[in-house]
Amino acid sequence: MAARPRAVLLVANPAAPYSRGLRVARSLERAGYDVEIAAITGLGLPDVERDGPIVVRRYRPSGPFSHWVGQPPPAAPRSKILRYAARRAEQLLKAAYWPLHVRAWWRTLRAELPPADLYHAFGILTVGAALDLVPAARGKGRRGVVIYDVIDAILDSNNYQQLPVSLVERYRRREADWVRRVDGVVTVNEALADHCSTLWPWRDRPTVLLNCQPVWDPPPVRPDHIRAATGIPPERSVVLFLGRLGPQRGLEEAAAATLRLPDAALVMLGFGRRPCASAMMIPGSRAAISRCPRSTRTMSPPGHHRRTCRSSLCQPTR
Repeated sequence: MAARPRAVLLVANPAAPYSRGLRVARSLERAGYDVEIAAITGLGLPDVERDGPIVVRRYRPSGPFSHWVGQPPPAAPRSKILRYAARRAEQLLKAAYWPLHVRAWWRTLRAELPPADLYHAFGILTVGAALDLVPAARGKGRRGVVIYDVIDAILDSNNYQQLPVSLVERYRRREADWVRRVDGVVTVNEALADHCSTLWPWRDRPTVLLNCQPVWDPPPVRPDHIRAATGIPPERSVVLFLGRLGPQRGLEEAAAATLRLPDAALVMLGFGRRPCASAMMIPGSRAAISRCPRSTRTMSPPGHHRRTCRSSLCQPTR
């Protein structure tokens, strides 16, 4: 009996969990693959977990670049000239080895990750690592196919807005080089597929793997978990923000827009830094965050994966 092909899904976070990764992993397992999700170690998380037959293994960053992984910055030199030299040296190092903060994880993957027939790279922080793994995989008889999953347009995000244009263009050229070398490109929606086609017109348009829950059969009476969790009355409309929470995410603008509606409440559901009343002051409004941020559970169809996340509620105080 022939051995099952092996697929590795590269996730540049602790995958605790990573829902898109799990959906792709389950699809590959049903297609006949042995599947491993290769993630990064996280505080208090086990090195190995299982989701049925799927292995989630977390690799600890190693080597000289591990200095940039979750470590406090070194003490600044006392001399102004030395401080400038140290800052300039770090800027040059980050530019030369971008993405620097995952290079230590890449090093561990090269040393410890068993070879695979398929590497599914989630995002720009993983595709370079996947391509690095291909020669060794093929040398050991594996196919070493690489799929780049463009999960977001990170170089167009606010994370990179403060960088010099020339530096961002350097990063774009590096990403384009990776795109030329991969075997296929997928992304999360049609809009991002159009964006990728504009960036890389010499490639086929990416295949869209929708970033959504699997199809399920709802019960005859649809549950209303959000109202049950928040106490929002039936007559009040709900505006839902679903995604990463934190600064520069448009949460203040969403709250201000919601408060212009006749009778509506904004529910913010996601992960990351919790919004708080002090960060969500809306001048001249009659509203506040009337329910403190708290942990809750996402509302998933029966039998599907559930994860802990955070929620806040902003609605009129009347």
